[in-house]
Amino acid sequence: MTLARAQPIVRTVSRYLLFVLGCIVSLNVFGAVGSVLSVGLLAGLTALSFLLATVIDTVLGSSQGRHQPPASEWSWIGTARWEQATLVGLLILGVSLRVYALAGQSFWFDEAITTNAAVATLETGRPTFPSGYTYWRAFPHTIVVSASLFVFGISEWAARLPSVIFGGGSILATYWLGREVGGRRVGLLAAGLLTVATWEIAWSRQARMYQLFQLLYVLAIVMLMRVDRQGIQDVRRLGLLVGVIGLAAATHPIGYILLPVAVVFLATTAVLDGSVTRQTAGILVGLAVVLTVVFELVGPGITGALETVTSTDVNYWDAYVSWGASELHAFFYLAVVGTTLTAYTGARRAGLLCGVAVLPPAIILSFSTQLFATRYLYFVLPFLFVWATVTILFLGDQLCVIPERQRPRLTSTQLQSLGSVLLVCLLVFGGGFTVTPQSGYDLGVNAPQPEFNDAYEYVTEHRHDDAVVIAGWTAPGVYYAGGVDYWLAHDLTGTGGSYTVDGGERYSGAEPLRSAAALETVSAESDDVWVVVDRTAYLRQSAATQQVLATEFDTVHQVSGITVYRSTVEEWTGLASWWSKKLVLPSEHDDVIPQFYIGSVVLLDIWIVLLSCQCTTSGTTSGGYLRSYGTFSSTSLLSGRWCLLTMAQQMEASNGFESFTAKTIAFE
Repeated sequence: MTLARAQPIVRTVSRYLLFVLGCIVSLNVFGAVGSVLSVGLLAGLTALSFLLATVIDTVLGSSQGRHQPPASEWSWIGTARWEQATLVGLLILGVSLRVYALAGQSFWFDEAITTNAAVATLETGRPTFPSGYTYWRAFPHTIVVSASLFVFGISEWAARLPSVIFGGGSILATYWLGREVGGRRVGLLAAGLLTVATWEIAWSRQARMYQLFQLLYVLAIVMLMRVDRQGIQDVRRLGLLVGVIGLAAATHPIGYILLPVAVVFLATTAVLDGSVTRQTAGILVGLAVVLTVVFELVGPGITGALETVTSTDVNYWDAYVSWGASELHAFFYLAVVGTTLTAYTGARRAGLLCGVAVLPPAIILSFSTQLFATRYLYFVLPFLFVWATVTILFLGDQLCVIPERQRPRLTSTQLQSLGSVLLVCLLVFGGGFTVTPQSGYDLGVNAPQPEFNDAYEYVTEHRHDDAVVIAGWTAPGVYYAGGVDYWLAHDLTGTGGSYTVDGGERYSGAEPLRSAAALETVSAESDDVWVVVDRTAYLRQSAATQQVLATEFDTVHQVSGITVYRSTVEEWTGLASWWSKKLVLPSEHDDVIPQFYIGSVVLLDIWIVLLSCQCTTSGTTSGGYLRSYGTFSSTSLLSGRWCLLTMAQQMEASNGFESFTAKTIAFE
């Protein structure tokens, strides 16, 4: 069979596969229809079918796509009034969703690292932690956070505000990306999806570099498309492109992939255009050299990145695919088809560029990165929504070209409306999107968010001046409590790192406690010991360490996945030690502890007086109540009495109760 005869067959098969996929993902909104047929497999087959159709069309020099080329003249928010109004509305909605209750959640570990680095930059000009470790990672983002803290003060709200602004920028950049790929319909719809995507909103509210990196990455790809469209002879545009790529690489190591992406794409398009000249080759070589130097200056460089990639062997591909399907639902499968459908519809260069911008990083993160973290792929969301939008609009266009005799009794306008209703149903019922502001969002299994603020506030209010603080995650302790003394050591990322600098924990300088014996030693040597640990850090401790926490410490505070332990050690022996163990009430009874202690002391004093009278009568001891302290029984009772008074005084000092020691002085 010749290619000319195969061409209509492949096109027809591709369209029917797409129709079936569209029906299945639509029905999956209301029930698990995809359990009968693997939706992922069907999406992959559909994508391959459109890829084959694209190859055949390219060889035969024909195209059946209805691609609307983007305008050659650049416009920031479009030219039509309705287009501008829609985009402005999306920006207002997106920023509102992201800024709502921005300080509602405590900093989690990574956010505390960024904020501590920003505070250190404000104070010393360098992002150096108490351990002496200088945190150069994502330094452009650290500088921006420092500026925000300088203007608005040191707080969760100020540290997170830059990400909200960058999130609004990503909405605009996604519109530009979609417009370059398939026109303003694609741009507006993709930007709309990004505006209300729950995962996008969640990470647009974190004091981390991921939102800035997403914005820079998308901007770099958009600029590459513009350079290709207008020619690489524009030195000003090339210089701006180099700057954006350099900032992206300085913000996150995945940005290094932009160097080969830019060089390969521009070289390929130059060959296809037949415009490879000595000047063009010189520009490409110069671009590669400049970017290589920039990468060496802002991070480990190309050699360091290659060494990391080649020395790691893991397989997280299935895990990332599963996450994408569970988070984006139907849109994930439609995006898979959109990877090749973009080229099929005529945007072949844009489709090629988007493909090489997403697939190589996805492969590196899946097979050559030690830690599995869905936030590492956060930067690809704009591309996924652009691809999904291309698929949705193509499907709607195909419905409108069905012959009249085969079409249901609906006009073209009604069919387009039906497609819009389907999209709304996918948004509302399919999951993964929200138009309701929320005070907190789940960031995934490897980004726990315990309420460190509440826990350390409790410690600060109740600790003694010479108290010792031990933490499972030290960076929040540095931010909320001014520092911690010991680190309850564990593998912070699950990759086997040591995380110490000159013997101290990297982010705080705290001394590591790597065994139950070390924890017991600190507990024995200190009078007031506090341990702040969340569930993740607790489960990473040995069984022996968990046993020490259970037996030698009291749980004094629990809130949202985090537990505060306290151990007050005194030189008590014999009966006094027994009293100290038995007469401690749970923290929820703090309001009755003073009265309980007073009553116990009164009863002991009565008992001692009676014993004294009995001893005086029998002639064993003379001198009354005070002289009777020499007997064994009364000495033991006095030890218990002293124990009670000591704990009462500690409760008075730590909980701020009105002094009640004076009420018992008469019994001394």
